[in-house]
Amino acid sequence: MAYLSITDPGPHIIQAIKALRDITRCSLKDAKECMEGTVQLDLGEITPARSRQLKQQLEAAGCVKMFISKRPADNKPLIATAPAPKVKTWHERLLED
Repeated sequence: MAYLSITDPGPHIIQAIKALRDITRCSLKDAKECMEGTVQLDLGEITPARSRQLKQQLEAAGCVKMFISKRPADNKPLIATAPAPKVKTWHERLLED
């Protein structure tokens, strides 16, 4: 398991919230609370390469300090992120009709 904590979202907090929502598919409320530093996001099982990619994307959006760790912090509640929605193939859409 991997957990995301953001301690300093930087000066462009709105862009950072948008990037976090795009990356993790979390709600606006959860992304805002994570940017404020009150909660951690549970990212599930991710590879080290994916965690580096997440960190680079958040840094590009303006986040200054963030941590992706294997253990949750004791003083912050956890928010589980939703998995990415499944995209239907053209064949599945055709069978629905």
